[in-house]
Amino acid sequence: MNAKTIPDDKKSQHLQYMDLEKWGWKDQPAEHSPLQWTYVEAALAADGLIDGDDLTWDPIQWTHSVAVTVDGKHYPANEADYENVFNIHCSTILAFDNHAPQGERLKAQGLTPDQVAPLSRWSDVVGLTWINACEDREEVQILGFIMQVEITSADSNTVIGNFMPGGKFANLPPWPGATFLVDAPEKENQKAFNTILGSPNGNGIAW
Repeated sequence: MNAKTIPDDKKSQHLQYMDLEKWGWKDQPAEHSPLQWTYVEAALAADGLIDGDDLTWDPIQWTHSVAVTVDGKHYPANEADYENVFNIHCSTILAFDNHAPQGERLKAQGLTPDQVAPLSRWSDVVGLTWINACEDREEVQILGFIMQVEITSADSNTVIGNFMPGGKFANLPPWPGATFLVDAPEKENQKAFNTILGSPNGNGIAW
């Protein structure tokens, strides 16, 4: 599916960077960078994204920490947080530590889904941050890579594990791991691509 075939009611309604503040999000420099981790550095170097002295990485953490009232409806702070590392020069985002306002995390806050601010998806928050990072350019830099660092979602790990030897996530090979393509000649490979894309760690990337 590409942008031209997405129904209007499925497209993001949040197109301005200022919308993040409007809906209760606050940003701050991330406390630590995954570039300190040797295995992440090895993966990035293998893809030709860093040379060891790249200082253009920008770790940013967004937290939904401000209660807001918009159009007469109150939305409490839900403490969702998204920590990612951006590099427009390498067309890359490292998805590092991301917790959406849903499931048990939302229940722990004593909130219900209808109390979550409409601007809450990882894809919206990160997408607006990327657009803002490109503000000094004549046009938005096309995003080339999104790397998920340390997937902790049990659902995502189960989905990925289903396509590993023995059906276990633990059997995922060391980097560069396994490759699944949308246009792979093998039907099972295509199935794996589409299924993993629908996992909690995949669907935000798709959108």
